[in-house]
Amino acid sequence: MKLSALALLTLFSNLSFAKEVEQFDPEAAIIEVVHKYEIDIDLSLRLIFRGDVLFSPLGQLGGHAFSMKYQPGLFIYQTHQSGSARQSGLKQWDQIISVNGKKLGTIDSTQDEGPIVIFGHQLDEAEGGNMKLELEIIRDGETMPITIKLKKNRGSFETSHGLTGEKAKELQSRVLKLLKDNQSRAGVWKNGAGSQYLSCQAGLALLSTGDPKHLTEIRKCAKACIDIKDYTWTWGLAMNTIFLSEYFWATGDMQAYRKLEELSLELTKCVGPTGGTGHKYTSGTYDSDNFGASSVLCQLAWSACAQCLVAIDNESRNKSFDRILGSPSRLNSNNINYGGSAYNGGISNSAFRTSAFGLSLGLSRWEPQVGKNIIQMLEKNYKSFRYIHATPSQGTIFSALCLAHGSPKGYDEYLKYIKWRLTVAWEDNDLIHYVHPKIAPYNFEEPRGGGWDGDKVLGLNNLALIETIIILNAKKRNLLIQGNREMGWIMKKDAERAKSEIYTLHQRNYQSTLKQAEQSIRAGVTNQSDKYLSLLERHYAYEPTRVQLVKLRNDLTENRNWERTENKLRENEAEEYYEWAMNLRASIRGKFLLQLTKLYPDTQGAHKAAIALKTEERRSEKEAKEKKKKEEDAKEVQDDAVKDEEKKRRRMKKKKADDED
Repeated sequence: MKLSALALLTLFSNLSFAKEVEQFDPEAAIIEVVHKYEIDIDLSLRLIFRGDVLFSPLGQLGGHAFSMKYQPGLFIYQTHQSGSARQSGLKQWDQIISVNGKKLGTIDSTQDEGPIVIFGHQLDEAEGGNMKLELEIIRDGETMPITIKLKKNRGSFETSHGLTGEKAKELQSRVLKLLKDNQSRAGVWKNGAGSQYLSCQAGLALLSTGDPKHLTEIRKCAKACIDIKDYTWTWGLAMNTIFLSEYFWATGDMQAYRKLEELSLELTKCVGPTGGTGHKYTSGTYDSDNFGASSVLCQLAWSACAQCLVAIDNESRNKSFDRILGSPSRLNSNNINYGGSAYNGGISNSAFRTSAFGLSLGLSRWEPQVGKNIIQMLEKNYKSFRYIHATPSQGTIFSALCLAHGSPKGYDEYLKYIKWRLTVAWEDNDLIHYVHPKIAPYNFEEPRGGGWDGDKVLGLNNLALIETIIILNAKKRNLLIQGNREMGWIMKKDAERAKSEIYTLHQRNYQSTLKQAEQSIRAGVTNQSDKYLSLLERHYAYEPTRVQLVKLRNDLTENRNWERTENKLRENEAEEYYEWAMNLRASIRGKFLLQLTKLYPDTQGAHKAAIALKTEERRSEKEAKEKKKKEEDAKEVQDDAVKDEEKKRRRMKKKKADDED
């Protein structure tokens, strides 16, 4: 097949355009900006994570611009060959100071992303209006007007009842097509970090639409998630549980239910002796015994499982819940560190974990006052949902779902605002940009210490699609975690059969385990008795069964062999605590080893903890001595340098005096 010169030129242009878009990275672009505007180069990366410089796409204009703390306006960084920005004459470093008569300030001139928000809202209006943007720009010190003629009449977002109208329908259609096209034959989406976290969220997004025509892709995703055997991160385990709960709730698929029973037990392994949940599966996290985001995701996963009639481990769930809220509950807490979530007074950078916890509370109906506090805070702070350490996308996804569930009116206000971001993200039919947030807290002492590194690992392109789908559909409240109480809302008959089968299964399991516990107690096999009885107490201690289980526990503790079994159980608990504490960082390990010696005195675990504490003490003393010696040596070198400088100064003074004589 022969191609004309024009066709070849068009093909080459399209390839160049694709490459240009693919290579855009604010972490690389900021270096060029700091040189251009003579900003301190040592702060270059911090500038884009703390809100000094913000890069944003320009929607159908094609290209990227940036805004700054230091000067007002939007500055053109790059334009794309086929976009209306370049074709209308905009060039790199042009400074847009007004759009359709609206003046653009600095980033700090508003409590959000600043100039790009105004630009996005004006672009949305123009796409449904006169198809023009009247810009005032500064180029090489001269002010001049430029008119941008838009190519695509997309219409404006209608926000009277959520995001409706032709523009929202067209965007949703495009985004869903892109997301489904990106699904592999195995049913998953490309994902990093040793889990299928992103695949689970893609499946969740498809379910949120409430459209059965996506069931083929949802089933493929569910099958892939059911087949997962190993987990590296608590996040992946919890998100898999949440998605499969939603899938089971919609379809009644018993294969998913059996996997949920397995996942529910796996979640228990993530809870440490203090109730804390690790960042990584079955290990501690950073400088705490608890990681806020993973702990609230586990709570949401347990709440979803419980709604799906899974007999979850209530002891682990309650222990984790108390670690988050405190015991007694801190209902008015403003704790936003890694050990908890924000509830009242300010959302800071915790919208992700706060909203996930809010969804869990809504589902479980626990602590309604805390849930109410969370919704009120989301209503006030919707402009900063994405100001999240490492994973800004999760701020959007969970906050949108939580706010839409708890406050439909509040969500309408959010939609009126967020249409700017959907507008600038949508460049053309095959390109939806990930929009970087103004603030993404970064810890420069850690490798991969935040910013939007987590989203980069998960995959920015697919996350941009998932965020868009969730925003467009959250108000429909099709998901279980948003309060959909209709089991089998996609496949009613299958769900009814599943419900009957599950009730029979639980009755059989309870009676069988109860019988084994009673027989073991009568036989005096107290270790086996405790195993069976503990299982019943953890999973089936509800009002109808509680009296019977309490009686059995009393019978067990009165058995003459119980004391020996109790001591053995205590030794096992101490050993587990010791192993857990030794996996914590050195900075906090000593605190929990000391706690172990007080909780389990006269056990092997306490003895090993005492030895470890002495070792830690000697190591600390050695490090302190080495540090002191290093400081003394450095001071000695500095003192010698000062003395040498003084001698040199005296010699020069004497030489000058001699020369004058």
